[in-house]
Amino acid sequence: MMEEQINLTGDNTTKAIESAISRTSDGERNGIFRDIDRTLGVVPGFLKMLPPTHLASEWKEFKEFELSNETALPAKVKELVGLAVASVLHCKYCTYFHTVGADMQGATAEEINEALLMAKHTAGWSTYLTGSRYDLDQLKQEVAVIRSNVQRQGFGQGPNVGGGRH
Repeated sequence: MMEEQINLTGDNTTKAIESAISRTSDGERNGIFRDIDRTLGVVPGFLKMLPPTHLASEWKEFKEFELSNETALPAKVKELVGLAVASVLHCKYCTYFHTVGADMQGATAEEINEALLMAKHTAGWSTYLTGSRYDLDQLKQEVAVIRSNVQRQGFGQGPNVGGGRH
C-alpha cells in the first residue's frame, strides 16, 4: 500500500506526523496510552506523535524519572532544572511545561526566579569563557583554590550558610 504523500508547509507538520503515526496501532502502544491516561489524565498529543520505536522508552523515562521522587533529585528540583535548561534553550513549550511542573511540585515564585537567575548566570559565564577561549586547566586550578577557600569560610554548605537567603 502506498503511503499518502503530504506536502509539509511548517504549519501542518504536527498533523502530518499524527496522521502517519495513527496508522501504526498495536496492543503495546494502546496499553502505554492507557497508562499515560491513568497517570496524567490525558494522553498529550506530543506523546501520541512518538513512533512505536520511541514511545515505551520515552514514557518510562518520563514516568519513572521526571515524575518520580524516588530518584536522587526530588521532582521539584528536576522541574526547576528543566525550567532553567528550557529557558537557556529558549523553548516556549518546555518553559511553560516546567513552570507548571515546578508549581505542581511546590516550588515558590522565589525558587523559580532563582533557578532562572542561575540559568542566566551560568549561560552568561559559559558564553564569556567559551568566547574568550579561557584555559580550562587554569580554570580547574582556580576552582580548586576557590573550593578550599569557600569551604573554609563556610559558604555554600547547606541552608542559610554563608549569607544565602532561603
